[in-house]
Amino acid sequence: MKKIIVIDDKAPQQDALKNALTPFLSERYTIDVWTSELLHKKWTERYVTDESASNADEDVWFRVLQDESNIAVVVADHDLSAFNTVRISESAITDACKRASIPVCTYHRKPTLVTDAQYLKKIVSQTRSFSIAIDISNTEQAAREIISVANGFASLIDSYTAVAQDCRNKGPAAILAHILEKPGLTNYFSRYATGPTLASDLIDYISPSVDATENKTAIERRVPFILGCWLYNYILPFPGILPNEVASASYVNLSTDDFSNHKDKFINAKYNGPFGDVKNYWWRSELDRVLIDSDCEDGVAYLGKQGITATPSVCVVKNESPAGYYCLIKKSAISLNASKGRLSWIPEGADLCRIDVDTYDSIAPIMGL
Repeated sequence: MKKIIVIDDKAPQQDALKNALTPFLSERYTIDVWTSELLHKKWTERYVTDESASNADEDVWFRVLQDESNIAVVVADHDLSAFNTVRISESAITDACKRASIPVCTYHRKPTLVTDAQYLKKIVSQTRSFSIAIDISNTEQAAREIISVANGFASLIDSYTAVAQDCRNKGPAAILAHILEKPGLTNYFSRYATGPTLASDLIDYISPSVDATENKTAIERRVPFILGCWLYNYILPFPGILPNEVASASYVNLSTDDFSNHKDKFINAKYNGPFGDVKNYWWRSELDRVLIDSDCEDGVAYLGKQGITATPSVCVVKNESPAGYYCLIKKSAISLNASKGRLSWIPEGADLCRIDVDTYDSIAPIMGL
């Protein structure tokens, strides 16, 4: 079985996470809580007493992780300062996990109130992150998300082994489209791969010029690891090819409640790939297909044909219909005229993703966004 490693300097939080995770382990995972004593032991064993290797925190923890086997995911608190007998920090752990191609979930035990500016900064920074930020305020929900992350990365590793070399050579968009069984959408995924995104880190691993002596096992794990971070932190959070439930409702011109209450009518468009078992996403192209095949202009007409009275999407700012788009800040349906899109930090493929005009005018330009 694979291990879920929990690192938190507060015993009550360790116990809470362990108890929340236990019902979802089945026979696939075990929980390994790294206490202060265990961390100190592992650190001491991998600290080099001569000058043969670096003893920077991240280097020591990288060696520690290399000694471990069958790690599914590492879960670490943002503040580990109470571990005062060992040199450890969230940044050292996340950097070591990145180098070892191990998924890592991080959280703030006591999250502070977040302003619009802080939320924007978080969104932008997460697009370039190799760690998964989770909300720990609801421990059971956090546990579900941790299991989803573990399952998602495991699925990507398994699927990648079956990807033919000619497909691998075509780049991250082609690889991910193939894994998600949507090869026809390669060009759409490519629109999420422009610029300095996480996907660009794949170049060193999928290029035909890669040395044939390169460790095959490392490559087989490294590429799906980067693909997973790219999918989780850059594609799914920015509605375009795979809108979330609110964005999907807005796109087909339905209120979020009506879409949610009748989502079984759109079941053929449901996304069932990695990380789609806790949060709901929908294939935009399949939503189009549902409406086209039914000869309906929008979701209201589509449900109406089935005897269901539904209300259209409403812009969260102007209270007008239809909305059609998704506001990242308000996490609600929004109209084209009430929002700004195509910003430098929003992926080119996320054309349903916008922010409301008031937020943009007051914050974004100051932040250089």
